[in-house]
Amino acid sequence: NYLVECVEKMRAVIKGLEPLEKEVLEAIWNCGWRDNYTLARAIHMSETTVKNAKRKIIDRLATRWEMKM
Repeated sequence: NYLVECVEKMRAVIKGLEPLEKEVLEAIWNCGWRDNYTLARAIHMSETTVKNAKRKIIDRLATRWEMKM
């Protein structure tokens, strides 16, 4: 089933994240994706740290879905 496969891919990505990246991902679920300032304040990190973590999360997802060039 396609949805089951997608969930498994996402779980694998989450499992492989660093603790900081997991914290950013949890904040994204709570605060939304776009506002790095709000995310940074929610988890007491800099906006640059949040941006870098988001890039790493996207990169890992793209790799898992074989979308990386």
